[in-house]
Amino acid sequence: VLDTGLPRNRFAGHSHGMLGHDHKPPLDILAEARRQLARYSAISLVNVRADKVSGGIDDFSVLTADGESLGARRLILS
Repeated sequence: VLDTGLPRNRFAGHSHGMLGHDHKPPLDILAEARRQLARYSAISLVNVRADKVSGGIDDFSVLTADGESLGARRLILS
């Protein structure tokens, strides 16, 4: 999981209409997501921005802001 830790809604006072997280501050939601992901040894959380994605199903390449190229079979964008 690539994440800069700076969600687009970080300046909002609280979330709106997000099931299970309605009226929670955005950074609290991010912190909880990180805690939950930490339970899974197969998931790595990397503090970096994805700058470019190329390829296709089963063969994606992601270029990060620090110049590293990462490979993936699948992508989830959010």
